[in-house]
Amino acid sequence: MTEGTTIWDIGTDLFKNGALHFVLQAVLSFLIAWIIVRVLQKLIDKAIEKGDKRTRTPFAYLFSLLRILIYSFALFGVLDSIKPLSGLGTAILSAGSVATVVIGLAAQTAFGNLISGFFLAINQPFHIGDNISLPEKNIAGTVVEMTMRHTVLLTYENARVIIPNSVLDSVVIEDRAFGQDSFTKRIAFSVAYNTDVDRMKQVITDTVLSTEGVIDTRTEEQKKAGEIPFVIRVDDYLDSGILVSFPVMCHTFGDSFKVTSDIREKLLKEFRKNDIEIPYPKMEVFQK
Repeated sequence: MTEGTTIWDIGTDLFKNGALHFVLQAVLSFLIAWIIVRVLQKLIDKAIEKGDKRTRTPFAYLFSLLRILIYSFALFGVLDSIKPLSGLGTAILSAGSVATVVIGLAAQTAFGNLISGFFLAINQPFHIGDNISLPEKNIAGTVVEMTMRHTVLLTYENARVIIPNSVLDSVVIEDRAFGQDSFTKRIAFSVAYNTDVDRMKQVITDTVLSTEGVIDTRTEEQKKAGEIPFVIRVDDYLDSGILVSFPVMCHTFGDSFKVTSDIREKLLKEFRKNDIEIPYPKMEVFQK
């Protein structure tokens, strides 16, 4: 340090106001950015708590976008204090340079995901907590997170699947919990042609209603009046038997897997007790 210089003058050849001023500015800038992000997060969390799950998706996306913008402004402000990088923010935002065009072409997939994420957040075809499936991709699960680039699903095998937003914006999505308090799944199988249909319907009804997790939508008056809880349909005549089906109402799509499995298991036992046969194709071979 030469005579007449102070600690604030160190590094003035690289930094506009010296190295110490740069460090203090960087710490203060990111500290302020962190405080703003924390305050925004608390405000958004309160807004989500007051609303329902449909508000989570746009708020979560908005928070991600604001967080990136806030930290980006802090970073550009700090970089502007470095003499060789002065004006870098202006150069990055400029759309007239060849470099910007090249970078834009190289990052078009990333920008596509960003734009798709924005429209998904605005249009809200699904929400965080919904059970959705992508039939074309053979993927199904619960939406647990949505970022500007991708959406995360938790499958029923407890695996996390990360799907780019551009994919979600271009495929058919089946939302199994769009504001619903229950989920209905159908069970279908065939019985032999010599089956007593009335007896079969009674066995199915008793089995379903006695299974834990099944929702009975009838009122007490309807139960006393003997109204049927659900319709058991004869859907078709097959080569080896009669195709029947019936609905099972559960609280969630996830619950439906266990509930329907329990019903199928119990029906096998009850059908054996009541001599109700579930047929299978048979082939007779005659030899001359």
